[in-house]
Amino acid sequence: MTTHEVHPGESIQAAIDRAEEPGDLVYVKPGVYEEELLVLYGSELRIRGDQAVIVGGLTVLQSSNVQLSDLVFAGASHHGITVLESSRVWLENVIIDGAGHSGVFVQRSGHVGIRKCRVSHCAHGGIVLWYNERGDMWVEGNLVHDIEGRANWDGIQGMDTPRVSVRWNMLWGVGREGDFIDFGGDQDAPESLNRDIQIVGNTIHARPEDSSGGIKLNNRPSDCHVRRNTLFGAGMIFYEPPYCNVWVYQNRVVQARGHALQFWNFGQAEDWGGIRVEDNDFIGSTSYLVQHGPEARDGGPKQLDLRNNRYVCTAKGIDWAHTT
Repeated sequence: MTTHEVHPGESIQAAIDRAEEPGDLVYVKPGVYEEELLVLYGSELRIRGDQAVIVGGLTVLQSSNVQLSDLVFAGASHHGITVLESSRVWLENVIIDGAGHSGVFVQRSGHVGIRKCRVSHCAHGGIVLWYNERGDMWVEGNLVHDIEGRANWDGIQGMDTPRVSVRWNMLWGVGREGDFIDFGGDQDAPESLNRDIQIVGNTIHARPEDSSGGIKLNNRPSDCHVRRNTLFGAGMIFYEPPYCNVWVYQNRVVQARGHALQFWNFGQAEDWGGIRVEDNDFIGSTSYLVQHGPEARDGGPKQLDLRNNRYVCTAKGIDWAHTT
């Protein structure tokens, strides 16, 4: 194992290219570096910073066992960090600010961890997991804020990516075109990959100018838990059933703008299947506290299992199969 130090005025990319042995470390000393970086066919490579700011982005392509830590990426023209066709990639204590599209974008990859990072001031999405059939992702302990959400991108977003742990993140400042946390997929696909999603212990704070979509789950999810999340100013939305073994419990939704809890179906299926909503607090909203619809054929309350929830109504109450 060799340590390749990079000092101001030197090239980080050149050090990455020199790091050919498993376990090599590229250590970036304090300074500002204007580079677009590429890790191609990397294996057991570590890149660590020491108050280093990289003006640009980094792509990990067709690589494995890559660790990025203690780095700052600022002003990338597209994604801050892109992980593509790679496995066992870990981001920890990384700051991504001001990306032209999304802060972190992961596609066609597996076993990716994003922990204790800060993602902010991005034009489209924050942390995006996009068509990762291999799954196994960890998005834990991050700060995600001031995300514009253009074109319906989200703070933390999963698209056809199974086995994801979304835990202990804090989010605020997601624009109205997007949502704070949204996991779904292609409704036209014969089989949904939206399974084994664990959304646990996150805190969402929506300001008046932010999105009202706090947590969204859709596209025939199965074996998912939404548990012990706290939402201020945003609600929870579930749509595109049927659902299978989906538990929503011990969450707290306070003063949601719009509906606090909504089951939205587009009239696509008559049976919600297995979703259980238990032991939650729904405290205030600017619209319905619980809303089910908007079409009558979306079914009725017998198809939804709601138990031992606590409701405090400040505007409208509970509405089933609303048709207008």
